[in-house]
Amino acid sequence: MILGANSAMGRPKGRTEKAELAENAILEASAFCIGNEGIEAASITRIAERAEVSRALVAHYFPKKEELFEKVIVYIARMGVETIDLSAENLGADPAGKILVIVRENMEFFMKRKHYYRCFILFYHFASIDARLRKINTQFYDRAVERMSGPVLELNPKLTSDTIKLWSEILYRGYFFSIQRYFTVEHNRSAENWRSDAEQEIGLMIKTIRQLKS
Repeated sequence: MILGANSAMGRPKGRTEKAELAENAILEASAFCIGNEGIEAASITRIAERAEVSRALVAHYFPKKEELFEKVIVYIARMGVETIDLSAENLGADPAGKILVIVRENMEFFMKRKHYYRCFILFYHFASIDARLRKINTQFYDRAVERMSGPVLELNPKLTSDTIKLWSEILYRGYFFSIQRYFTVEHNRSAENWRSDAEQEIGLMIKTIRQLKS
């Protein structure tokens, strides 16, 4: 279900497939090293070893480490957005089912890639003080909320646009907080149990949305 970072957009003009694959390998290796070791410990040498490329090639694509971190976040966010888009394309007619598909796909996205989640936690911290990173965060958030708004409207066509946006945000935050709990709370439970609990919570929200009068 997860596509490469550039697959949905097409290859940029002038870029070869080999160059694209090399850059994506570096970004994936960087995400792994940053997510598991932290930004300071994620050296160019470690990233190059993980990507199985030379240090010179890493430096060629990303001369500055700050730029590399920003590109890693864009890479992860783009893959996450593609997950949402693919989920939306494969949704059934039932709006509640649509919401649950979006929830499952996005939880699966991070639960299978713990280093992505850790990168995003670092990203949220830096986005609070860096305008460029904050803009990237806003774009990712807006896309997620936008994908929720359609099914919310279908659940209750009487809702105003402001109420639709509010509940779309509540649903998005609800399942993302479930992901946070999965990674931060000490537990011996399976990922499936965590997903089941999250879906039950989302189910209660869906029931509330259906019952709203305006």
